[in-house]
Amino acid sequence: MQFISPLFLIALLVLAIPILIHLFYFRKYKRVLFSDIKFLKEIKEQKSTVENLKKKLILACRLLALFFLVLAFAQPFFGKKNSGNDKGNVAACVYIDNSFSTQLKYSSTNVLDMQIQKAKEIASTFNLDDRLYLLTNDMSYNQGWMNKQDFLSALDNINASAVSKNVDEILNRQNVILNNVTAQQKWRVLISDFQRNMIQQQVDTTFETYILPIQAENTNNIYIDSCWLDQPLVLLNMNNKLKYKIHNSSNAGAKEANVSLKINQQTKSIHKLSIASQSSMVDSFSFSVTQAGNQNIEIFVEDYPITYDNHFYASLNVSKNEYVLSIHDDGTPNYIQSIFQNDAYFILEQNHVNQINYSSINKYKFIVLNHVHDISSGLSIALKSYVSSGGILFIVPSKISISQVIIHCYPI
Repeated sequence: MQFISPLFLIALLVLAIPILIHLFYFRKYKRVLFSDIKFLKEIKEQKSTVENLKKKLILACRLLALFFLVLAFAQPFFGKKNSGNDKGNVAACVYIDNSFSTQLKYSSTNVLDMQIQKAKEIASTFNLDDRLYLLTNDMSYNQGWMNKQDFLSALDNINASAVSKNVDEILNRQNVILNNVTAQQKWRVLISDFQRNMIQQQVDTTFETYILPIQAENTNNIYIDSCWLDQPLVLLNMNNKLKYKIHNSSNAGAKEANVSLKINQQTKSIHKLSIASQSSMVDSFSFSVTQAGNQNIEIFVEDYPITYDNHFYASLNVSKNEYVLSIHDDGTPNYIQSIFQNDAYFILEQNHVNQINYSSINKYKFIVLNHVHDISSGLSIALKSYVSSGGILFIVPSKISISQVIIHCYPI
């Protein structure tokens, strides 16, 4: 027999109380005068035997009541003989949060290293026949149930991961693992910094659950929020501008933070920015592209201790030439040609409104609807599809009202 709370067995000392009461309880007798002692003696002997038996039974009942009361608090159980690697007195599934947020500073180390240290302290309290299961965000340590020594060795191989899980996902995974193991006690242990996006609902109590939060001392972090072009087209060998939004989520302002722009692994520009705490700002880089094709953009901000979001990646496709389509009507003035005739980058094609190849309309970067009086239903559908797919449409209205042209292209 084993006990969950063996310390309660100390309370068995209270069994001495009814024994002492039984031994040292002296009943006071009252003197009664009788004429003949012979009858009194017979009655006394008969009652004394019954009285002693009654007292012993009462003493036994008191002792048994106190004994079973103490035993109930000690919670005894009969251990089963276990065999195999998945059986033991205790089976504990330990979750270590190895998301990137655990790279934040904690004392002289980081949150992840502190979590591993706490997990080692917890594992050291287990017995040799107990079983432990290591669980991380990326589920990379799916080595099954381990003994204490193997578990301690596996803890040293945990690295930060880009994968993050919420509490519900972890608990569901632990439930599956613990339901498939035979043990006298089943524990769930969660060690994490418990970011807000992890917690969704309350933890159930199907198994004994132990939660150990370890949070960073600070959350200083600077990151690139987004970037966009200042102009719709990127021109070869011309000065282009790329805007970006940078955010400081720290409680302290950042002075002279280094932000650099790389295009195809070549550094194009470096800025030093000062950003107030809990604020954002918009800055821009000037750059030029010498070759057509896909351009890989990287914006890097030098920031510590959170480094996983220091890089922001984007891409753009630069064409050697851009095709422009001008759709004209009878009597349309030829102003458009004078705009593009001296620009080698743009190739202008002019088509009459009745001679348009709708199947090739998406190859044009820019379409000009130049003084067109009547817009057919086919052209209207083609232009709506062109605009919805990202094309640029410029309308030069004719003498008819501009509202009529817009209604044809974009019916309400």
